[in-house]
Amino acid sequence: MTAEKQRIAITVALVIAFACAVAGAAWMLRDSAMETSRVEALGDLRVTTAGLLKLQIDEETGVRGYVIDRNGSFLQPYREAEARIGRVIRAEQSALNRMNAGGDDIALLHKAEAVHRDWLASVAGPSLSKGGTKRAKSLSYAGKNLMDQFRRLSARIDADLAVRRADAQGRAQRSLLRGVFLPSPLSRLPERWL
Repeated sequence: MTAEKQRIAITVALVIAFACAVAGAAWMLRDSAMETSRVEALGDLRVTTAGLLKLQIDEETGVRGYVIDRNGSFLQPYREAEARIGRVIRAEQSALNRMNAGGDDIALLHKAEAVHRDWLASVAGPSLSKGGTKRAKSLSYAGKNLMDQFRRLSARIDADLAVRRADAQGRAQRSLLRGVFLPSPLSRLPERWL
């Protein structure tokens, strides 16, 4: 092989190696970007879960204020929350489905929705009726128990989402590190070391 052919072969080999390195880095950066978007979506879901709990608390506070004072202005937060809570639950369920979040979170969300329906039927409805003040103490106790259940379910959903978010952040960082170190010998390190 002549010197000229040898230089051409080396140049072609270097160009191919460089192209492979760039393609690999692009692949790793794409994976990192996907994980980063998952992290953001999980963060948004945590905000939605907190908003769902706030809406339930607004409903409960409005009903409690109305039962104590029988002033219709206390029902404004109840009515606003009641109008939004169903949409928020459906939006969160849809987001969990899109993310393939798993059946546990969706089951917890269904339980939270059932507790909310129970609260509306057994506490809010009777409290807002004309005879609600006579049974205010028992309704308040039942309402507190259901609110506590709702809070626990919301906390479990939030904790699970926090774990999933931390896991996705770790995967995104590992993907980014692999993309940065791909052209070097460090790219051969096992993933658990990165």
